[in-house]
Amino acid sequence: MGLFGHVKRVILIALFLFFPQVLQSAEPASDFVCPKPTEELPNTSRSKVYDGAPFRPGEEARYELKYGGLKILVGYGFLRVGKPQRHGIAVRSNSDAQIERKRLWHRVFKAEAYTGDWYRYVFRGHDKMLALSRPWNFAVSKFYLDQDEEKPFVRKTRLEKWIDFDHFSCEVREKVLDHQKDSETHEVNRLIPGAVDVLGAFYKLRTYSFDNMKKVRFQVFSSGKTWWLEAHPVKREKVTVNAGTFDATKLKMVTFLGKEMQQKGDLNIWIATKHPHRPIVKIEGEVTFGSIYLLLDKFTPSF
Repeated sequence: MGLFGHVKRVILIALFLFFPQVLQSAEPASDFVCPKPTEELPNTSRSKVYDGAPFRPGEEARYELKYGGLKILVGYGFLRVGKPQRHGIAVRSNSDAQIERKRLWHRVFKAEAYTGDWYRYVFRGHDKMLALSRPWNFAVSKFYLDQDEEKPFVRKTRLEKWIDFDHFSCEVREKVLDHQKDSETHEVNRLIPGAVDVLGAFYKLRTYSFDNMKKVRFQVFSSGKTWWLEAHPVKREKVTVNAGTFDATKLKMVTFLGKEMQQKGDLNIWIATKHPHRPIVKIEGEVTFGSIYLLLDKFTPSF
């Protein structure tokens, strides 16, 4: 079962769940030939990693996670921006057909979600995620998941997942360590170069002002595949949450199969596009198992 497979986990990781509900497959065809880069990758200095972005290291957004028609509070989610990290990525092959790797500075995105003590008799969980994103195009280089969950008297899950993205060779290498089963598995998937991860997609959306109210579209890797993410601006409106009242742009996320729209559930995201840091202030989704709500509870910018 993939990263977004468990219904109960949805309550925990609602921050990262929605995109597979609204993505169009962009998987390479069977005759896909991995394109080789024709330009040198930018060697961004540490001090310039976050230049031009509406977020900086030290930023934290806390969300209330609510579920169902009664909007039952089940826990809290956090999105955090970390200090730049160096990470080795493939940049070219030398004359001996060996891949040359270069350690380049990356943006760091972190996420955490947990259920409240009042919900532990139904479901208990504490998940963490981390992504290293290339500052020049948001392409993901590394992704990590720490999953610790339990449905009382039914099952317990304790696993870690490491995913390395090789945009040069168009490959994704995944290692999963299942602590409950004491097992380790490995998997290799194809990658369309330039794809972002699910966590990075939230931050990439924040870089758009949507002044022209035109849709944006980019590729996201999740659950072993590369997908298309499409966001359509619907309208501008004021949104009031615990963190305050914001002038926001409402985005409708849609999915297509071929030329036909195929919607598994409605999803709307509100971004405070008039705020200097453009935080995501609200998410509402109608998915296959019910309604999910994320409401900005507290926002702490770093500058």
